[in-house]
Amino acid sequence: MMDPTEPDDANEPSASPADPTDHPRGILLSDPTELLWRQIAAAFSDQEERPTYLAFQPTKKDHEFLSTRREKAVDAKKAYEEHQAAGMSTLGTWAVSVREALDADVPPYDGSALPGMPHGHTSLSFAGKSRRQAASAAKILLRAARDRGRCHP
Repeated sequence: MMDPTEPDDANEPSASPADPTDHPRGILLSDPTELLWRQIAAAFSDQEERPTYLAFQPTKKDHEFLSTRREKAVDAKKAYEEHQAAGMSTLGTWAVSVREALDADVPPYDGSALPGMPHGHTSLSFAGKSRRQAASAAKILLRAARDRGRCHP
């Protein structure tokens, strides 16, 4: 006989763990071939207007998350134009793939449904990384982006 002081669900299995693709920054992207557009500011480029690794590493104001835009939501040209229209400077659109972000251990989350985020906004998570780990991940992303070349203009 059941003890009346126990809750009715005491013998039921516990709820399943949270969906691993769910994150406060959005939904984890899973298509390894999808490109993520990154706008490159002059301060993070070399004399030939190519990005340096600093363009792929969040600054303090980014709170461990690097902003990009999803290829499935906007093309490279539109990402560039919208960045400029928002009053931000950019030398051009460069890209890394979802696979490259995952290989660098900076998982990409689509946060476009979050308040104030543009359509297709994606955050690469550098959360919990030391400065050395963040720089290493940024250099992996930089190599991938430079190998691909500038996407726009």
